[in-house]
Amino acid sequence: MLLRMKRYMSPQKDPQKTLLIIAIGALLMLGGNWLWSMIQPKEGGVSTSAKVERQSEASVSEVEDFVSAQDMLNEEIFEEMFELMADEIAGLSVPEAKEKPVEIVKQTERAWEDNAASAPAPGKAGRVVIIIDDMGMSYTLSNQAIDLPAPITLAFLPYAPNLPAMTGRAKEQGHELMIHMPMEPMNHDLDVGSIALLKDMDAAQIKENLDKAFASFDGYVGINNHMGSRLTQDERAMHLVMNELAARGLLFVDSKTISTSVAGKIAAEHGLDYAERDVFLDHETTPEFVAHALSQLEQIARTKGYAIGIGHPKKATIEGLKKWIPTLAAKNLSIVPVSAVVHHKALPMAAAKVEEKEEAEAMAAKPQQSEERKTDTRFMLTPMPLQ
Repeated sequence: MLLRMKRYMSPQKDPQKTLLIIAIGALLMLGGNWLWSMIQPKEGGVSTSAKVERQSEASVSEVEDFVSAQDMLNEEIFEEMFELMADEIAGLSVPEAKEKPVEIVKQTERAWEDNAASAPAPGKAGRVVIIIDDMGMSYTLSNQAIDLPAPITLAFLPYAPNLPAMTGRAKEQGHELMIHMPMEPMNHDLDVGSIALLKDMDAAQIKENLDKAFASFDGYVGINNHMGSRLTQDERAMHLVMNELAARGLLFVDSKTISTSVAGKIAAEHGLDYAERDVFLDHETTPEFVAHALSQLEQIARTKGYAIGIGHPKKATIEGLKKWIPTLAAKNLSIVPVSAVVHHKALPMAAAKVEEKEEAEAMAAKPQQSEERKTDTRFMLTPMPLQ
């Protein structure tokens, strides 16, 4: 039969597909025969139809009892199935929506240079940066810090009172200014104020609070973090902060309130000028602790070429600095503002400047034509000499 079918098969058709169709047809035929045999079997010479006749004589109540029992069984089975399905659905974890990556804004200008304090000649042994945080809250101690006889970097809290007057006097004394920006700490019981930057904030909220801080006074070079142990570990939040600083051409100093901070790494990705603290001067507010911390600062400056110490407007800190500053010249060390030691990267050129440069290069490549019209003298008659 197969040979006969092959003879009439069209040459365009696939023989394997045809054989498969034939096999499926044969299976269907066999299945149909089996079903028919199940419907019409003979058992002891009694046909199935005879059985049906005898069953029809059973009482109606027995049939109803059977159907009712079957219904109850089905209900129990379905209830168990639904309970299992409900448990499975409850146990499923809904996947969190992937957060859109933050677009990185690169720094294209150093606007902070306009507000940088003048740096003295670096000492041969190294340079030392002293940053005083929490400026502005204590009027007396903040003014004592301003009176220190060296270019100290002063970081003012943006919510402190009378900032324009105090920061103006600090500028006149030759100090460099920063915004001491409140950021979320690990301890939620600490009061960070109303304009702190928090981990769960979106880009608009971070920008809004930074804008408030930027409007608190003038003449700063950038920001450093007030607290911030939680926020500075979060890459997304740090990208949002660095985007705002890059857009304004400001620098960043990581106070390093926690060793696992990523702030410096993220600042570098944005091409920001940045630095990181080396020593805290006054974890303990005793003259002995401050003196030891300043000694550590000197050693780091000699090894690395510079060192950054952060202190606060406290009596022990200010008195310790008053005694220590006059000793630096003999040690070949010098105090410089923080802008003198920040990490620099080559700035990418802004789009407008790139376009301007390309236009200038295109103009330079064109042949320059003289403003005076050149005269072709090849075909001019030579004048006759006068007699």
